Amino acid sequence: MFHLRKDFLFIALAVFIIFLSFLIRLKVINETVVEFPICKDAKGYYFYALNVKKHGVYSRQNYSLEKPKPDSICTPGYPMAILPFVEYPPTMKMVWDIQRMQVVLGCATVLLVYLLAQYCLNRWLALFAAFLAGISPHLVVCTTYVLTETLFTFLMFLSLWLLVYSIKKHNTWVLCLAGITLGLTSLTRPTLQYFIFPIIIVIYITSSRRLKLKNCLLVLFCFVFTMAPWFVRNYQATGKSSDSRLKIATLHHGMYPDLMYKGNPKSRGFPYRFDPEIHNISKDMNSVMAEIKRRFKSEPYRHMYWYLIKKPITLLSWDILAGMGDVFIYRVVKSPYLHGGWVRGTHQFMKSLHWFFVALSLLATAMAWLPHSKWGLSIANVYVSRLLSLIMLYFIAIHIAGAPFPRYGIPLRPVIYIQALLVIQAFGTFMIQKWRSRSAMVGVQGDE
Repeated sequence: MFHLRKDFLFIALAVFIIFLSFLIRLKVINETVVEFPICKDAKGYYFYALNVKKHGVYSRQNYSLEKPKPDSICTPGYPMAILPFVEYPPTMKMVWDIQRMQVVLGCATVLLVYLLAQYCLNRWLALFAAFLAGISPHLVVCTTYVLTETLFTFLMFLSLWLLVYSIKKHNTWVLCLAGITLGLTSLTRPTLQYFIFPIIIVIYITSSRRLKLKNCLLVLFCFVFTMAPWFVRNYQATGKSSDSRLKIATLHHGMYPDLMYKGNPKSRGFPYRFDPEIHNISKDMNSVMAEIKRRFKSEPYRHMYWYLIKKPITLLSWDILAGMGDVFIYRVVKSPYLHGGWVRGTHQFMKSLHWFFVALSLLATAMAWLPHSKWGLSIANVYVSRLLSLIMLYFIAIHIAGAPFPRYGIPLRPVIYIQALLVIQAFGTFMIQKWRSRSAMVGVQGDE
């Protein structure tokens, strides 16, 4: 009877969290007015999808009756996802349809957070991690924008869960799906494409001796199989397998300490716009690398501090730089997060705990590599904490090299919540063990 009540309570809370995640996203998209929903990056994704739909050409050129010139600046994951909804000219119905799709993806991500977290947390803490992901203002607000964050976060967690599930169940087919999904994630945002190498290491370590090589090659093949058509298409359409302009831009934009040009606060978030040498620096990869080297030679300590300390802090910070600020990327005319009410209350709650969660998450990133017995994880589950540690380290490393805009750290929010709760669980386990050992000692002394 006791277990039945406890299971009923757990199921009721799980349903409530999914419902709350859906309700808050629906309320936010219904009550938020984005000033210019199709602008900047969103405009590029829109024209990619529209040109494919109207002309069968993958290009970010403004739509016209003439066929555009193909390009490969952005990967096709997100434009293909919104292709069924795009219209010309863009309408509010189109934006609402995309937003509703992203509400579904956001709620599915919340479920995946629980499914992944249950492998390293007890089920109540795993449910709490899902709750935090469900009300995270950054994740919720992203559903209002025609941007990659919601789709990318969903695919990233789907690939992580499929990987963990395949390892747990020794299921080859699910392992294939994990490789394919990681490929789709990388086609949505290419920064994750090199994460295949840490994943292969995890698979090699966790697979049985006779399956190590087979499983590694299998997931690599599925990943390459998913990515290859994009590179082949690029070579056929543009003569190059990839376009280096985004790589050059991210290296260039990230070279300015504190994301300001010569300490000018007006340039914060957009320092490259104030640099008169912008065209010479970003001319090609050799030019941008030469400028980074020159800056390190002229001010080595300042740039070392920026790259190794301030960049990770900036990436994981709360306020969106190069945007409206707070949790907003593009400017909004109105939003439930800007006035009183329960939605604003969730914002205040999450903001007050943000740096606490980040600090615990970074601690968990280091603790993951301690012997599993030191922090109460079974040997079967410790690799999950190490997988989360790897993805945290990977994101930090990628954005130490490139631009550490906080927007790029939004998909890490659920990872941060799971890792923070891991530390809390480890501390609780340690205190319980200490209390039990002390009680046992007192009992022995009493018997004597």
